[in-house]
Parts: sequence; structure tokens; C-alpha cells
Amino acid sequence: NLPLASRARHLADVALAQLQTGQHELALQTVLAMERMAPDWIKYQTLPRQVTAELVELHRRVPGPLRELAIRIGAIDR
Repeated sequence: NLPLASRARHLADVALAQLQTGQHELALQTVLAMERMAPDWIKYQTLPRQVTAELVELHRRVPGPLRELAIRIGAIDR
């Protein structure tokens, strides 16, 4: 079994790939899963924050779960 940080980092890479291939909803679900798996870890990681910020930029109207996630991990300000 991989350590928690390694599993979470893998999900960050998956979310980035999903974002880059236009699978925006999957990318959001992956970042949310990552947050559930490692809530303390995600707060200090650049890649999940970057993916979330890019998802926010792609939506004119930001869905509630995405906005809440973005605020929690510091991808956007309130």
C-alpha cells in the first residue's frame, strides 16, 4: 500500500489530466475525493489549488461545491 500522501498526490495528477482533457466534472470529483482522503494534506498543496482555480475560471457561474472547495483550500478568496 502506498502512503496517504502518495495516493493523494496521484489523485492530484489524475485531476490535472482530467482538467487538461476537458473532463471538468471528473476533475472536480477527483479533487473532492482527494480532500476527503487527506484534508490536512490538500491545504498545503499547490497542484490541487491550481486545478481548482482553473476550474473556477472555466465556469461563468461557479457551482456551489466547486466554490466551497476553492475557498476551503485557498484557491480563491471569499
